[in-house]
This record gives sequence, structure tokens and C-alpha cells, in this order.
Amino acid sequence: MTTRQCAALLRSGAQRPVSTQVSFQQAGDGWCVTYGGRTVWLGHLVGMVYLAELLARPHRSLAATALLRVRAAGAIAGSLQACGVDPQRPGHAGELLDERARRAYGARMRELRAELEGASRDHDLGRAERLQCELECLHRELSRAVGLSGRARTAGSPAERARVSVTRAIRKAIVRIERAHPELAEHLRASIKTGRECSYQPIRAEHIHWVT
Repeated sequence: MTTRQCAALLRSGAQRPVSTQVSFQQAGDGWCVTYGGRTVWLGHLVGMVYLAELLARPHRSLAATALLRVRAAGAIAGSLQACGVDPQRPGHAGELLDERARRAYGARMRELRAELEGASRDHDLGRAERLQCELECLHRELSRAVGLSGRARTAGSPAERARVSVTRAIRKAIVRIERAHPELAEHLRASIKTGRECSYQPIRAEHIHWVT
């Protein structure tokens, strides 16, 4: 869905039955979401990608590691891989980031800060939010990889790291949704299950088919 199409839906204000008209689609720099007869536009967060994957597969379990591999994460996933983080690597990950990868992280974060300043000066809120999201993601990864003493930490199991990362991202996304659409946030909190296995288990009796 394009940003223009989402704007048209927002202007229309048409009331639609929950059972037949619900959508969670990426639109430009954010997401266009329709639920309960109401359409809202939401800024991008990584957790939105995970939610879209789960909503598209009701009553099916998806491993958190599989969600991490979703290519739709776009620029953020690309930045993480460019900096040496491979969510598909099996077994014990050993040292999370070698020296070359840590330098790459640092360089990318400096670039993002400069781009963020430019976007803020230009009042480009969509781009600024996307850059801030990527910057926060990289900062979290670097903080997890490097201890307070500056020595590289070793990783736990890939499944456990994925569980923590995906759960936090989904919770953050639902908090963002709650500000714009409390009814949808309530539905998601009751229906989204997180852990090493994640799923969407809708509690409403009527059939809900999400367009994603």
C-alpha cells in the first residue's frame, strides 16, 4: 500500500466490519492499519514487521529466529548484517562482534546521527523516525555485544537471543499502536503470544482475515 492510498483511507473515515475489513500494511515510511472500522497511520518500528508476519498466519507458530530472518525488515536488517550480525548462524555464536564489525557499527551509527540531524532540520518526520529506529537498534546490538569493560561478550543460544529481541520489539510496537488505536492494542495484547515460538491466536469469535 502506498502512503497516498493510506491517506485516502484516513480521509474517508468509512466504518467497516471488523470481521471482513482489517489490514496491517506497510505504507511508505510507516504502516497503514485498519481495525474496528478505524484506520490509522503508524511510524515504522521493527516490531511492526513481526506483527504483520504473525497476523498473516493466525493460529500458526513461528520461531522467533524465523521472525528475525524476515527480509522485510529492510534497512535495519541490512545494517545489522553489514555490521557482522548473522541471525541465521547456528550453534554458539562465540564472540558477538569482532573488532572489524565493532568499527563498522560505530561508523554506521555516526552516519545515522548525521542523517538524523539533517532530517530533523528539514522537518522530515517520517525519515527522522526511521533513522532513529535504526540507530536505537544498532545501539542495542552494540551494547549487548560489548561489556562495560570494553571486552566482547559471548553469545547465548541463538534461540534465546531471538526470543528476547523479538519480544521486546513486539511489545514496543504495541505500545506505539496503543497511542493511536487503543482498541487494536488491546486485541493484540490478548492475541499475540511471544517466546521462542510466537503466534497470533485471535480471541474474537468472528473470523478475522488480515490483509498484510
